[in-house]
Amino acid sequence: MNNIIVRESCSDIRGIARTALKDHWKEVFAGVLVFYLLLTLMPEILTWLLPSKQMDTGDITIFNTTIPNYGAQTSSGELSYSASLYTIFLTGAFTVGLSSFMLAFFRKKDINPGYVFNGFGFYMKTFGLFLLYCLFVFLWTLLLIVPGIIATFAYSQAFFLMADNPEMGCGEALKKSKMMMYGNKGKYFLLELSFIGWLLLASIPTGIGSSLLANGGITGGPIYIIVCDIILMLPMVVVIEYVVTAQTAFYELVTGNLSARPDPSQYNYYQDDIRRGPGVDNFYNNQNGYGQQNGYGQPQNNGYGQQNGYGQPQNSGYGQQNGYGQQQTPVQPAESAPAETPEVPLTPVAPAETPQADQNDNGNENQ
Repeated sequence: MNNIIVRESCSDIRGIARTALKDHWKEVFAGVLVFYLLLTLMPEILTWLLPSKQMDTGDITIFNTTIPNYGAQTSSGELSYSASLYTIFLTGAFTVGLSSFMLAFFRKKDINPGYVFNGFGFYMKTFGLFLLYCLFVFLWTLLLIVPGIIATFAYSQAFFLMADNPEMGCGEALKKSKMMMYGNKGKYFLLELSFIGWLLLASIPTGIGSSLLANGGITGGPIYIIVCDIILMLPMVVVIEYVVTAQTAFYELVTGNLSARPDPSQYNYYQDDIRRGPGVDNFYNNQNGYGQQNGYGQPQNNGYGQQNGYGQPQNSGYGQQNGYGQQQTPVQPAESAPAETPEVPLTPVAPAETPQADQNDNGNENQ
């Protein structure tokens, strides 16, 4: 497998994400919200409904804050056993499902929040991938914190790979992700770091809600508190939508499916995808701006008379062999007309006359 180094800057990748989300923020938001609620809010609800034996009853935790008289929660804000098991067994399936949802949107503008559940179609693989991912990151973290962080970035593309190739095994996805991220971990880290301002800004409503709940500023039944929780987390969901779209763009770049132009606003995302059948809206058959093959069966003219990679010769203008046994027709230079020379009329030359009379006189004299 050839390792592709992502040369695009973080701002360019974010620009690709914004261009993809243009006119689709609301639709993609719905799918990301489903994912976020299932993996963030549901464990808290389970903690309230199914408390552990060692936990005090009568509490619920919203924003890691204990609320009296609702459900079960320890003062430390830890999840119950049921919520912990929920997280362990379902995170892999939902993460692969979110990756499947984002790839369908990014490539084909096929926006269906139900794709978040696609990971359950091959649940055991997603569960195994999540366990191996956590195990490898944990083992690297035992050495030092920094190797653990590096391992997180090295295996970051495994969930996208499994969503893109459901037949792929867990170990193969992790190994391939590690190979793909060789030389790209620094760029991926900077891309993640570039969103820190947006994440801090989106966390302000969550922080305000946590403070109000801790001081009794928000009171009411558990349903009311859960609704307030959902409302206050909406800005964070918008930022996560932006981040996940940029991560999807990075995956397309590192796999070679997308080659970015210097100006992301010039992308046209609405060409037929030959690989996935006609009539599918995406941007893979566009000229990538670098004269390279787009990888989906459409030859692109590189402008230098080189072979397009699909057995069809391109006219080089120099009569060179195209590399596939077919002669390329050279461009014949235009024939110049011969210069006309002016015709000079020829004057016939009369033959010299022999003096007959003198010969006769000489003959007579000899006689």
